[in-house]
Amino acid sequence: MNQVKLIGAVVRSELRNIGKNLTPLLEVTLAGVDEVGEKRFAWYHQVSYLGKRAERLAELLAPGAGAVAVGQLEYRSWEGPDGEKRSRVEVKAAALEVFTPPLEHLDADSGDNPRLCEGAVNRVTLVGNLTRDPEQGERGPVKAGLAVTEWVPGRGGKEGHEKAHFFDLVAWNGAGGALKECGKGCPLLVEGRLVGESWEAPDGQRRYATRVEVARVIPLLRPAGGSAEPPAA
Repeated sequence: MNQVKLIGAVVRSELRNIGKNLTPLLEVTLAGVDEVGEKRFAWYHQVSYLGKRAERLAELLAPGAGAVAVGQLEYRSWEGPDGEKRSRVEVKAAALEVFTPPLEHLDADSGDNPRLCEGAVNRVTLVGNLTRDPEQGERGPVKAGLAVTEWVPGRGGKEGHEKAHFFDLVAWNGAGGALKECGKGCPLLVEGRLVGESWEAPDGQRRYATRVEVARVIPLLRPAGGSAEPPAA
């Protein structure tokens, strides 16, 4: 299972064509505010939406419009010009809808970018296996990695295959305690929210990462040899 749902205000959008067939690709940055206990956290996430419908939606996605994106997280890795391995987590929307939020549900950040401050949704649900034992510093959150396996159907006479996505998890308080009780290879369902982090690397470049801040951990039972399989005919 790999599901993400975002409801936020449009900050910016860009429509371009990719591939030999010039398939329309719509990239939208959404912004909202999460309420976690008594605290409020602003978030900004980019969503990609592919297909002919993207051209029609692009006309509606002015800054300040509301958008609902439902899809999955996609892990992508590559080797940079310096030979260093890079990776990125992206939101791939299978469905994208646009609405007009009430003005009182919008505010602006210091850069005058619109955010949905009331009614925003930032929700992730993943099922996978821990790639390492959870770790915790002296005062920080519990950190772990999760591998989520997806079955990709075959095309053009080719057989289907498994594709793995790798996500970083961070968990505080009770969720952190529950995560610490699990070990490498443990199958889990985790629920939480998508968070972005940035820092300056030793080479002076700004680096960015997308992680899942876990709110709920459910250890799962799996049959022997269980993994992603093609759906039954």
